[in-house]
Order: sequence, then C-alpha cells, then structure tokens
Amino acid sequence: MPDILPHDALRRLLDALIARFAGDGAPDDAAVAAEIATVSEGLRAALVHPPVLPPPASHGVTKHLPQVLALAARHAPELAAALAPVGGDLPWRYGYLPRGDAPGLENEMAWAELVGPLAPWRSDRICLGLTLIGADSYYPDHRHPAVELYTVVAGEAEWSRSGETSLRPPGSRILHHGNEVHAMRTGEEPLLAIYSWSGDVVSPSVYV
Repeated sequence: MPDILPHDALRRLLDALIARFAGDGAPDDAAVAAEIATVSEGLRAALVHPPVLPPPASHGVTKHLPQVLALAARHAPELAAALAPVGGDLPWRYGYLPRGDAPGLENEMAWAELVGPLAPWRSDRICLGLTLIGADSYYPDHRHPAVELYTVVAGEAEWSRSGETSLRPPGSRILHHGNEVHAMRTGEEPLLAIYSWSGDVVSPSVYV
C-alpha cells in the first residue's frame, strides 16, 4: 500500500464526482440550479491549487463498497469505475458523538471529503465528497449552517425534511437549506450519494 493516495486516481474520482454533480443541463428546480452554480464556482477556485494528498485510511463503512459499487455501475458507471480503485482507502470519517438510540452507526455511515477545509483540495467556501450509509440504517435528525445538496448515486432511501418524507431513487437531488433539520433511512440497499456544502462549511453538523 502506498504511503499516500495516488494523485491521478484521486483526480479521476474528483472529476467523475464533479461531472455527476453538475449533470447534463440545468435542473428544473431553480434553487438546486443556483446551488450547483455556487458550488461549481467554488470548485474552480479550489482546484487552482495542488491537493494535499492524504495517507490511505480505513473505516468499517467500506464493507458496503462492493455492493454499492455494483449498484452504482448501473446508474453512474464512470463514477463507479473511478471510485473502485481508491474507495477503500479514502479518508472516510464519522464526526458525531455516540448516540444511545443509534448503536453502531459510526460503523455504518461515513463521508469522504475531497474538497473542503480539511480535504485534499482545500477550500473554506465549499465542500464536495461522498456519503456512504449501510443498508437498514437510520441517520437521525441533524442540522448544520451550511447549505447542502445531495445527488443520489446508488440505493434508495427515505429522506425527511421539514416534516415531509419521500423515497428518493438514484438520480434524485435533495437540497437542504442552512439549519434545516433532516434525516435519512436506508432500506435493503446501501446508499451512495454525492454531497456538497456551501456557506459556513466550518461549523459541524449536529444531531438535534
């Protein structure tokens, strides 16, 4: 195993994330389109500088990668191909304190950030990365000051926000406004989603 993740492989993954995140054409939802534009502008600024390459890491959530990669290959083959070589070594992390009503969640959910304040490509304006949640898992109500946009890559999950819950399949985009309380519950399949933050990307997400 190399001492640091290879630049070329990380850049291929980042390019695949950006392509999937931006999509083809402007979304029908004006707020989603505006957020994509905001994040894309921040990405252009962040990618001027070379990345700070992280050492390979490990996390329990990576046990779901084989299944989620197979699912992602149906809907996002370019992204699946770019994720496969490095997915197990990305800097996956879970930043919450333990909850008595969610035992073991820290091993079933994590995110790997490629652009952000502490990510390989540094930015204090935006974040971009992947969220992976195992099957039959509940990500409880939480909030954060940053505006957040998810793009579902693989797996279906119930997304709850502002008192409404809906099942969102691959290809869906879900926008969370700053400090809007939201939650996710996966079913029989793990969930892989691209996420972005804009605005206050330094203050952490907290359970409510």
